[in-house]
Amino acid sequence: MRVTGLGHAGLKVDVNGSTILMDPWFGPEGAFQASWFPFPDNSALLSDSTLFKPDAVVISHEHLDHLDPWFIRRLPATVPIVVPRYPSPALRKKLAATGERPVIEVPEWEEFELAPDVRLFFVSEPPMNHDSAIVMKAAGRTLLNLNDARMFPFQLREIRAKVGGVIDVLTFQAAGASGYPVCYDYPPDRRAELSTQKRLAKFGYCARLMKVTEPVVGIPFAGPPAFLDPSIAHHNSEMENGIFPDQQQALEWLSARRISNTTLLLPGDAWDAEMRQRDANPSWKDFRFEDRHDYLSDYAERRRPHIENVLARHPAPDDDLW
Repeated sequence: MRVTGLGHAGLKVDVNGSTILMDPWFGPEGAFQASWFPFPDNSALLSDSTLFKPDAVVISHEHLDHLDPWFIRRLPATVPIVVPRYPSPALRKKLAATGERPVIEVPEWEEFELAPDVRLFFVSEPPMNHDSAIVMKAAGRTLLNLNDARMFPFQLREIRAKVGGVIDVLTFQAAGASGYPVCYDYPPDRRAELSTQKRLAKFGYCARLMKVTEPVVGIPFAGPPAFLDPSIAHHNSEMENGIFPDQQQALEWLSARRISNTTLLLPGDAWDAEMRQRDANPSWKDFRFEDRHDYLSDYAERRRPHIENVLARHPAPDDDLW
């Protein structure tokens, strides 16, 4: 099993001659009316033509930083999309809008064979949230991909028991995924205090995940988002001490608490589950998280035409709205 980071919550899993994509997000217009973009930029991976020929795509939930219509439309219509079976039709409707293609809905905890000796099952949050962990078993290895799903300890223990007790690769969200408290009208000092509290609560949850699952390796991903529209670019400051820490900050916080069986996967980096080693993508040799200000400025300039196109399609409403 070889797990390659695709940026944000995207993964490519190569195993037994099959290639499975999970939550790939590459659309040049980002998501949520061009307000969120992957950090760091993952667009260089699109030059790999094999990315567009997977054996299957697995999507955890319907949020558009996980379900990317732009990318799905560029896949052959024969590629199956495998998703959890949710009560709401929202996920099905968004997939239907990408064109006619096989969509396979799998009930919670029910194993599904993606390819020879490649099986998965989903474990969902409470139904109101419509988010699911993805558990893949193949080649004697287990990947537990939590993406945005927040699991209770008893669910994690049940997952471990079902796969035989060993989690080889754990991927988990280490950054916030909502606008609280930065989009609320708090005084600046109170907003900063709440942001720090939310950041530490998220890190604490990551530590508990690592202790309960005891994986061979834990990999923080699924954020932070980059805010490239100039009108909201000030939210990038939340990477410093706020609700959107980067992956390196999450690793350092865990390491300071003696949780060091972790690694970082930038877009194109891979983890070899058999050799238990990280294979770095050489294109990131000069990248430094601490240089984010200049990096984000250049990134925003590259995306400026796409952001302007989105804003032109969504003009500011006039007074008649009310």
